Amino acid sequence: MDSLGKRMACRRKEVRISQKALAEAINVSPAMVSRYESDLREPSISVLISIATVLNTTSDILLGLEPRPDSIAQNRDEYVLLNRFRNLNSRGQERVLECISDLSELGKYSGKKPPAASTTGVLG
Repeated sequence: MDSLGKRMACRRKEVRISQKALAEAINVSPAMVSRYESDLREPSISVLISIATVLNTTSDILLGLEPRPDSIAQNRDEYVLLNRFRNLNSRGQERVLECISDLSELGKYSGKKPPAASTTGVLG
């Protein structure tokens, strides 16, 4: 099982932020970030919350209390889609969500079966 430090280092690398930049963002020294990632020290609750915010994740994920969103993907296509979505800016992510919403409302793109056609019909 991964430790807090390993999860923190992994997430920091995923978002492409240096130890120095993370340290500046959370007001600790780069050496302290290194100690956190090496599991030589544990951050306080307030620092952990700051780390999670800077790394765009949750403290529960960093602590291993809830699965990483990556583990939600059920196949390679979902994994690729999730990673591409994460690489979009907020405007791009909003647009993707709008498109998904629009497509899911169309029967031919939905995984749900359309309701059966009525046999009674209304004659005018």
